[in-house]
Amino acid sequence: MSCFKRFICILFIVSFCFISIQCNSDDDNDEETTYEWYKDSDGDGYSDGISQTATKQPGDSYFKASELVSVSGDLNDNDPDVSPGISEICNDTKDNDCDFLTDCNDSDCASVESCKSIRKIGLMTDMGGLGDESYIDSAYDGLLRAQQNFDFRIVFKESAIGDDYVKNLSELAQDGVELIYCIGSTLSDAINPVAQQYEDTYFGAIDIPLALNQASLKSAGLLFKEQESGYLAGIVAGLLTYSYHHISDKLNDSNVLGVIIGMDILPCEKYQAGFYKGVMEVNPGCQVLSVNTNDFKNPSKGEEASLELINKGADIVFNVAGETGIGIISRAKKENILAIGVDKDQNHLAPDTVVFSAIKDISEVVLLSIQDYFNGDWGEHWGGDNLIFGILENATGISSFHNFDSIIPDEVKQKLTNEEQRVREGKIKIPVSKLEAGYPEENTILIMN
Repeated sequence: MSCFKRFICILFIVSFCFISIQCNSDDDNDEETTYEWYKDSDGDGYSDGISQTATKQPGDSYFKASELVSVSGDLNDNDPDVSPGISEICNDTKDNDCDFLTDCNDSDCASVESCKSIRKIGLMTDMGGLGDESYIDSAYDGLLRAQQNFDFRIVFKESAIGDDYVKNLSELAQDGVELIYCIGSTLSDAINPVAQQYEDTYFGAIDIPLALNQASLKSAGLLFKEQESGYLAGIVAGLLTYSYHHISDKLNDSNVLGVIIGMDILPCEKYQAGFYKGVMEVNPGCQVLSVNTNDFKNPSKGEEASLELINKGADIVFNVAGETGIGIISRAKKENILAIGVDKDQNHLAPDTVVFSAIKDISEVVLLSIQDYFNGDWGEHWGGDNLIFGILENATGISSFHNFDSIIPDEVKQKLTNEEQRVREGKIKIPVSKLEAGYPEENTILIMN
């Protein structure tokens, strides 16, 4: 081949390669950037958290995060009068400022004449707030239900640190709050001294066992057998993850379950101990792993904890973490596994993810105790004692299977029914601690800061 022909061939090859590279480059440029678009239907700058992933704006009511004040927090995205950026409008029946407190229940309305004369019942928390979709919301729901029959306003107070407990309780009593519900086990040391100082004030101590030799006759410890709910949840989860993992593509054959707690305190431990006992009852070869987030108010930690367990093979995660659990369930949904809710029925958070919930019906106990308070029966039924509520009082158990009911095998439902009956009849001893349950310490794979 002559030098000229060789030159032409080389030139052709180089040109072809250049054109190919250029075309590939053009193809790459054709790939559009994907964004997360958040819904803001009422145009107030706040989203309710609903979003879509797309290259272009899905609709006029969707915006990028940079175009909004916040991507969450709006409790009614179709009403411009409901927005975290405005003040509460008293007596319009709306939670205008999105703090979960409406009208006279909101501190913004405390000085309004129509609210001043109403009797007051309080709710004070230790390390969580309203909107946790768990135990605090359940207690608050009991107060709201009682308001349908009795005229009072709710005074809510959240404590940021332990040093605030006595001060905040004292302020509620000084403000004329007649009955104060305290929720959270770390409040235990604050109740008795305040109750002794303010002898006319009544106290309902949720998840707080009272020292009865010091307790006022106007104080009641409201406790629950979380281990019962945990046990029944473990029965179902233990069967689904192994013997019946074929019923859903959200399950796998790893035979691993996960538990995520908000903190290593007694109510969480009772849930966990009961759950482990239930799993071992039906699936002794199952590995039950756990993560302690050390936080009841951090959904991001919940997502991280879920991912840790999913990466270890877990196909069902049991949420025992308050508001942090919102993140647990969210990650379970994203990763296409199942979740178990806690305290109240949490199926609405992710109907195709939350297979059932382990119930602790604080709402009903609060409602009944308020009824007795207003009817003058507090001292007879509640005062000066620790009252413990379980399956016999219809305060513990598990919720329905909702969307999953049609695929849950009859054998699982029958086993659940049998075990519920055994619990009711006292034929099984359910452990209340990890030590009593024989839970292996090494199965706690992560303790977060």
